[in-house]
Amino acid sequence: MKRFGLFVVATLWLQACGHARAPLPLPEVPFSRTPDPDAAFRRKPPEPLALGSVWQEPRVQRRTLPNGMELMVVEQPGLPVARIRYLNRVAGRFTDPEHPGIARVTASSLLNGTMLPNNQVSTHLTVVGQSPWVSTSLFGTEVGISVFSPATESGIEALARVVRYPVLDTRAVTGAIEHNVRREYENSKTVERAVHGLKIGTLYGWGHLWAMGAPALQEAVRSLEVQQVRSFYTATYQPEHSALVVVGDVAADQVFAWATAQFGGWQGGLARNPVHQPLVSQAQSRMVHAVYSIGDQTTLRVLVPAVEVNHPDFPAFELLREIFVGSSLFKSRAVVALRHQQGSTYGVTGELVRVPGGAYLQIALAVDNDGLTEAVRTLRKEIKRIAAEGVGQGELDRARRACLAALHTGRTGERIELLSSRFLQGLSEGSVREFEERIATLGSEDIRRVVAKYVEPERLDVIAVGNTYATIRSLQRIGRRVDEYYVKTKD
Repeated sequence: MKRFGLFVVATLWLQACGHARAPLPLPEVPFSRTPDPDAAFRRKPPEPLALGSVWQEPRVQRRTLPNGMELMVVEQPGLPVARIRYLNRVAGRFTDPEHPGIARVTASSLLNGTMLPNNQVSTHLTVVGQSPWVSTSLFGTEVGISVFSPATESGIEALARVVRYPVLDTRAVTGAIEHNVRREYENSKTVERAVHGLKIGTLYGWGHLWAMGAPALQEAVRSLEVQQVRSFYTATYQPEHSALVVVGDVAADQVFAWATAQFGGWQGGLARNPVHQPLVSQAQSRMVHAVYSIGDQTTLRVLVPAVEVNHPDFPAFELLREIFVGSSLFKSRAVVALRHQQGSTYGVTGELVRVPGGAYLQIALAVDNDGLTEAVRTLRKEIKRIAAEGVGQGELDRARRACLAALHTGRTGERIELLSSRFLQGLSEGSVREFEERIATLGSEDIRRVVAKYVEPERLDVIAVGNTYATIRSLQRIGRRVDEYYVKTKD
């Protein structure tokens, strides 16, 4: 009986200990034991960078049809599936400011009715069981299909029918409107939709079209008329601003012949240039936008306005992303301090988001609720260090290598994604090569100058997603003012 009693007591004690919150163990990494992270690199300097040695550009075979449409083919022998994609770089989400949402409605309408060669209408076009899909971003619209390589010709014909011969009748357009209203309604119940609006409003002003809330966008889509959709289609779906990309086990000459047969007779001359609302970066004011969510952690998004991709300072922002957050190849000083020394975050990620006419750098931290203030203070301290001193040669070399390695992965891993994004953003092969050369030649003073010019650490705006009831005091110490938001995720 005594043994049983001792067993019960011991069990209860262990359970109580199990519910106690244990401190985050500090991972053992070399940087946490090295005061100067550059020391190891000075002892064993990295090999000099050689342009063109990090990756090899995939061979893209190109043709331009007489009507101005571009054709791009990447031959990948042995790949069982051919990926085919039609690209339109003027049918972006908000390229018609007077009719927000019309680009997505038009793209959805393409799949609701296609005129076949026998004058029959297909409402569900398939090729060997595969159906086309559509996607609309700020940069344009994509229509794609994946088929087994022997069915590539049929896949190209299917995309040509969808794009060139849509039946934009009342049924097709009304169905597309209802679909997009329903999608915006569902998006309005997600935290990420709220965060997106907060990011655009913080960076470019609350009146910017891209910051339009889901209810307002629903009403704009609901008010669209069939004739407006037809007019938008006629003005934007033209060969001058279109391309066809095919990647797979195909012969380029054969693909060019098939594409010419389907798209060569497409008459152009009506295409218009994309219209985007100008971006004006707002002066940051140390605001905290807090979105309520449950949990013991808070995700902090620190936003820094950047420059557009063709700006001379854009490559420096790419390096800054690596310098701030590091990668699988190395640990940045900020990560060392936040994770390995303070134990206040489980991870730091960075993303340089491109938008038409601009870009912004987002640094995201998953932070314990009791470590918010110290995490933001550490990040500000790191920004000030770079603005005052620049970066060490070791830091710069590691960031440069990581950046070029990321380019390499993107170029060889998902080639159709790479070619699509390049075309939609208006980037040529020459501009990409210049970008690589600029990355390889940027020095510490270039990084210091860009940080000092564009980043104000004491005025950074922050978006926080977490249990604001538990963290409100910490958030108030981070920002000049805290605006709280609650997303209704259920009806």
